[in-house]
Amino acid sequence: MFKRTLVVMAAAAVLVGCSNTPGIRLGTVREVSSRISQAPEGLVIVDVRTPVDFVEVRIEGAVLIDATAQDLEERLGSLDRDVPYVLYCWTGLKSADVSDLMGELGFKDVLELEGGLDAWIAARKPVVTG
Repeated sequence: MFKRTLVVMAAAAVLVGCSNTPGIRLGTVREVSSRISQAPEGLVIVDVRTPVDFVEVRIEGAVLIDATAQDLEERLGSLDRDVPYVLYCWTGLKSADVSDLMGELGFKDVLELEGGLDAWIAARKPVVTG
């Protein structure tokens, strides 16, 4: 029974995009919105979609780091690991991979937007277009 419980818990963690790295976590639209509105010192909002998507629509104040770029790890490696980050893509798939990579690179405070920009827009949160 104990072994089965551990397997179920591990599978659930994978399904919700939960990282095993302390400080890397998945946040609801409400949590991310609160973090942005209260903006801890140094907060960086990172959009990991493509440049075309970024220009079309994004969260105000976001910077682009394309998850499909060949130099993704190098670009992430140049960032300050000690400041807080909010991370998002369209649906949460790319940002889950990037948040895992950030955890491996030693980032200490990354909040990934659960459901991505789709969830943000569905919740009628503000965006910048064009």
